[in-house]
Amino acid sequence: MRYENLHNHTVYSDGYYSPDEIINHAIKLGMNGIGISDHYETRKVKSVYDLSTYFTALNKLKLYYKGRINVYVALEIDFSSRTDFGKLEKRKDFIIENCDYLLFEYVGNELWSDLETGYFFEVRHWFDSIPVGFAHTFIERDLLPKVDNLAQKLNKANVFIELCAGNRNLHQGLPNFISMKDFAVKNREILFFSAATDTHNDIEQMSYAADAYNFIKTNALQLFRPEIKYP
Repeated sequence: MRYENLHNHTVYSDGYYSPDEIINHAIKLGMNGIGISDHYETRKVKSVYDLSTYFTALNKLKLYYKGRINVYVALEIDFSSRTDFGKLEKRKDFIIENCDYLLFEYVGNELWSDLETGYFFEVRHWFDSIPVGFAHTFIERDLLPKVDNLAQKLNKANVFIELCAGNRNLHQGLPNFISMKDFAVKNREILFFSAATDTHNDIEQMSYAADAYNFIKTNALQLFRPEIKYP
């Protein structure tokens, strides 16, 4: 099973580390792939407003590290009114051209999102040609009570679920995949799962992605495997 961590922030948004530092630490840990997924333009935190500069820099690193590690280019989108979805839709072609996948945070989370959950599936169709996943989502708490036939809808929309092992997004002291176990196992034939840590200010936590990978392996879940696009 490939060891990858698909959710890491850098100085391009609210992370503490440069992309090079994140990538080289991933190499040190023996990872096969590392995802740089800085925040897309949002009023919540420091985020990427200049997509051209962001994509140009990461695509250069993708080529520079080719053969040593897969460097995936991604964005994390704040699913709330803090994001200008009209502007996002206008930028979709540019984003699709440059991103290997997208992450959406706060879907169904009533504390952080003021948008209807159903709207996510509309937005997801803007990006039909690239993978889209839920970032650090607590499925049992935020989505199962609101969405009928959730697993089938995620399967139809080709949405993967991130298992986030970092310490930034815990509920009652536990990562999201602990409470998700029954749902994940029940739907393992139709859903895909990724491993991540949502790295910001503690680079050592990148290694925690191994806990999510072990969960995937132990429970015979399907691993989400990004396809890397070279410029």
